[in-house]
Amino acid sequence: MKQFFTLLYTLLAVTAAQAQTSTRWQPYIRAGIGASRAIGNEANAVFEFDHLNPQTIALPMSGKDWLSMGQVSVGFTQPLNKRLYIQVEAGVERRNARRPLTVNARSCGVAGCNEATFTGFGSSRATYLTVPVLVGYRFAKMSLATGPYVGYKLGEYQYNVLQSTGSRPPISPRAFSISKLNNLDAGFSLAATYAIGNRVGLDLRYSQGITSLAEEGSMAAERAYNQTAQIGVRYNLL
Repeated sequence: MKQFFTLLYTLLAVTAAQAQTSTRWQPYIRAGIGASRAIGNEANAVFEFDHLNPQTIALPMSGKDWLSMGQVSVGFTQPLNKRLYIQVEAGVERRNARRPLTVNARSCGVAGCNEATFTGFGSSRATYLTVPVLVGYRFAKMSLATGPYVGYKLGEYQYNVLQSTGSRPPISPRAFSISKLNNLDAGFSLAATYAIGNRVGLDLRYSQGITSLAEEGSMAAERAYNQTAQIGVRYNLL
C-alpha cells in the first residue's frame, strides 16, 4: 500500500506542473471491484501421499470459481489525435483463486496401516502492483482500449482446508506444500469506458495473464494463469 500512495503523490505533483503547461494531459484516480480466478489445465486433482515414502505434494494452482477482488489505481491519458489516445496506469489489486482438492493418505504403524481420503479446497490470495499501457479509441461518450500489462507481486497468502472421509477425524486446516507464486505477471487487458460527465466515468475491464503463476523451477502440479473481470469508477483530476 505504501507503493500506491507514493505513486499517487507523484501523480499529483506532476499534475500540478502539467496543469500550467498543457490541457491535453488528463490524470485520474480509479477504484474497481470484480472477480478473479486462476485458470489452468485442471481444476480438480487427486494426489497420493504415503508417510513411509514422504514427498512434496505439488498442489494445483488453478480453479474455475470466480472470487471477489478489488483494485485502486492512478493513471493518465494522453490524446494522440481527436480519437486515439494512450492510457498508462499503476494500481494495487488483490487477486484470489480457489480449487477443489482430493488427497489420498496412507500411514502405517504397529497396529497396521490406516488409509483416509481428504477432500476440500485450496485457496490463494495475492496482491499485485499492476501497470497496464493501453491504446484507446474514443467516439462520443464511449471509448475502447486494449494493451499489455505487467504486474509485480507485493505479497501472497495460501492455505488449504481438507476434511477426512476415512477413519481419521476431520482436520481443518491442514498444511500441505504449495508452490510459490511467481513475482512477475504479464498479460493483456481490454477496457470499455463510458463518460458520465467531464470528470466521472464508468468502465468495464477484463485481463488475461499469459505468464504462469508458478515460480520457475517449483513443483507446481500445473501451469495456471491470472484472469480478472471488474467494473470501476474513474474520476478525472483536471
